[in-house]
Amino acid sequence: MISPMNFLSFRHFPQKLPNPAVHADARRQAGARRRVQRYTAANDDAYRQLMYFAIVGDVTHVETFATGSSMRELARLRKFYGRGRWRKQKGIARVRLSDGAVRLAEVHWYEAHGIRRKELKIKRYID
Repeated sequence: MISPMNFLSFRHFPQKLPNPAVHADARRQAGARRRVQRYTAANDDAYRQLMYFAIVGDVTHVETFATGSSMRELARLRKFYGRGRWRKQKGIARVRLSDGAVRLAEVHWYEAHGIRRKELKIKRYID
């Protein structure tokens, strides 16, 4: 009969067991490094080139209509731009379109504390 000590000999296990707290901290730091690599100023400039309009002046009548877990895009926003208290907001602004026309429009965007407006989009024209 095989004794339990022979069956589970110490040579099958590593000499030193990993400290879970140290590995969790290393994973957290690796995640932060990945997040920094994903979002760079170059990415932001590339996104700006995709926008077909520019905000002219201030955004007025700003209203928050979704925050936190009530947003569908929360996981994607955190993954791409980082953690924060994300809000989905809307407001009215004058926008200059790619053809040079200036119009009054309702714009929507995502915003978090310490992270400026992201992914602005025109929902409707008011004028």
